[in-house]
Amino acid sequence: DDWNPMLSEMTGNIQAGADLRFTVTDAEGGRRSMGGRLFEVTPGRRLEWRGGSLFTFIGHHYFELAGLGEETKVTHGETFYGLAPLLLRHVLDRKAAPLYASLNRSLKTRVETLLQERSS
Repeated sequence: DDWNPMLSEMTGNIQAGADLRFTVTDAEGGRRSMGGRLFEVTPGRRLEWRGGSLFTFIGHHYFELAGLGEETKVTHGETFYGLAPLLLRHVLDRKAAPLYASLNRSLKTRVETLLQERSS
């Protein structure tokens, strides 16, 4: 499925500890293949993975779901660790913010479309 403008590909088993390969598309359309490991998989609650190079750059990416009556709150984020994020925080913030906003809008549209299809 192509709903995610930031992660165009992701392969691996969906279980904690599994290795992942994924392709990240940046705000300018550049693509980078990366690897990571699933850290937590709790169906209906949380999906979290980490990837990068030890000491230099590590990204800790997650989605959390919380039931709010008949609605679900989705929290999505990423925390960066390592030397590169310390030195390049302003660049990461400038480049990452539009990607996350686009991913969040796309996820909202995807969920709304699926709900409309189910109710038809």
